[in-house]
Amino acid sequence: MWGLGAIAALTRAVWQGEVFLGPFGVEYQTDSNLVIILTAGLLGISGSLIGWNRSLSSRFRQIFDNNSLYFSKHQNRLLLAYGYSLALGAGLVYLWGAGGVVSENKVYGSESGDGLGFEFNVLNIFHFVGISLILLAAAGEGKFSKQALLIAMVSLVFGMLAGSRADYLPQLLILMLFLANKKINVYISSEKISATKFIVFGLIGSIIFFLLATLIAYKRQGFPVVEFVQHTLNTGRGLINEIYGHPVLFFETGNMMIGGFYAAIVNANNDGFLLGGSYIDYVLRSPPAFLGLDRPAGLDTLTLISGQIMAQGGIFELAEAYWNFGLIGCFFVPLMISFIHGSLLKTAILRNSAFFFMCYLVPGFMAFRAVWYQNFSYFRQFTVLLIIFIALYFFGRWLLGQRQRNIDQQNALV
Repeated sequence: MWGLGAIAALTRAVWQGEVFLGPFGVEYQTDSNLVIILTAGLLGISGSLIGWNRSLSSRFRQIFDNNSLYFSKHQNRLLLAYGYSLALGAGLVYLWGAGGVVSENKVYGSESGDGLGFEFNVLNIFHFVGISLILLAAAGEGKFSKQALLIAMVSLVFGMLAGSRADYLPQLLILMLFLANKKINVYISSEKISATKFIVFGLIGSIIFFLLATLIAYKRQGFPVVEFVQHTLNTGRGLINEIYGHPVLFFETGNMMIGGFYAAIVNANNDGFLLGGSYIDYVLRSPPAFLGLDRPAGLDTLTLISGQIMAQGGIFELAEAYWNFGLIGCFFVPLMISFIHGSLLKTAILRNSAFFFMCYLVPGFMAFRAVWYQNFSYFRQFTVLLIIFIALYFFGRWLLGQRQRNIDQQNALV
């Protein structure tokens, strides 16, 4: 949340206003608006940290340290079976519905695939429900199973092959860190790696991550890999491009998100704050798309200033918070989200509940989309998980009733 504002400020400091981070509307990228963005970022991370710490008291942390996640072997097998089915199934269905692997002849989002025959925009949520179940089963033995993690990682590759990034690439990085977590901790605790080397490795990893994201962007637009290599090696000004009509520090989705933030500032100044209006619209947008009901447009489609488009593809969490409540919203919205997220973890641990652990893990995996593209993603996840809870509740009641009837019949025979 803070990084976008910091990069925008760094861009302004280094190039003295000759290079921009926002893709459109140079005239709106003023120093005064940049101060608002940087302040919003600082308030956002402060609120997020406070909310997280308030949800997990020091007394609870002592309880957590003395307890471990436990599921029986039978439960672990069931979790793995359901997890593998959901994760691999959702990954394959997404790849099939998207029309296969992106290439020069198959551009991302071109709808060249057969699709599912109807709009089903929550497939990614079921995918991460599956991965969450895999992680719970793998952790139930007291250590993460490499095999389980590798299968979860393979399921994410399907989405990347189809050209999608937000729901697959960061999550793949997270699972890779899980896989190497024990070794990393050993190196740090035994001081086999210095802080400097750790930072260097982190920077190298970030560069590789960025290049991979850029490669996927090229492939999903139908450009050959050789063009990506040539552009990477031959760009005279490094990451600076003039593809939007003015010099822009190329930062992928970050360019669009910062542009949307400028739109939020200017529109709030011209027309007033929304005072929670966009969040109320979440309820009206909650019915599934395949029902064909009228739904209000999200803020991601309204990032214009006097007809000048400022961003495409989403609305940054802090931009929406500012558009609704100003800088005070940039503090309290992240605080509430982190508090709820931490409370889910606390409840999951105290109850040793696979369902609440799933409710904690799924938003965590999808936080990149929710923070960068719109918080509506969190609300959508809530509605899906609520439906899953209701279905499991009634299935559990039916299953218990069946068992009781079998016991009664056996007693009657005796």
